[in-house]
Amino acid sequence: MTVYRKQKMQNKDELYTKLLDIARIISKSICAIYLLTCFIPIVCSQTVNYSPAYFGPNALPVPEFSDGTIPKETMLILSGNHFFGFGDITTSFDLRVEIPLLPEYVSFEIWYTGFETWRVTQEIYDHRNMMGDKLQGTAWGEFYVETRMLLLKEQERRPGIILNSTLKAAAGTNFEQRRHYDTPGYYFNVETGK
Repeated sequence: MTVYRKQKMQNKDELYTKLLDIARIISKSICAIYLLTCFIPIVCSQTVNYSPAYFGPNALPVPEFSDGTIPKETMLILSGNHFFGFGDITTSFDLRVEIPLLPEYVSFEIWYTGFETWRVTQEIYDHRNMMGDKLQGTAWGEFYVETRMLLLKEQERRPGIILNSTLKAAAGTNFEQRRHYDTPGYYFNVETGK
């Protein structure tokens, strides 16, 4: 009986040792896979600097400020822009529609930075870390949806104050050429006017 118990104990020890060996192999494999997944993107990726200087002029447009009023009627504005200098020449067309929900108090606005044609120098191409071999091309812009609310109505001695709440869709194209960000976003701003 003691021989049987000894053999049973040896089998348990062998089994325990084998299980420990398997656990060590699995943990080493998991560590190796983890390290590979951490370092492969670093080796294969390209550095992207997410600041306005590294993208086209329509990537983060400055919102237009009005005179601090909300219109009584629907407004449709079609405009064009031409940016030049600093090695990036861009021509774009913009569309803006403002629909008053409560005339003079609340409005809904959609603006689209539209279609653009662009041309950059080799220096700007390298500075922005652009991908591909194009120094010129076309791109489609971003959609912005904005709600404008009157906070304080203009009076004789006081300016009008409007709160703007804006959402940005990730609709812009040519991220590889650093024309538009490939991310949604939002911002709030207050405008005043008299």
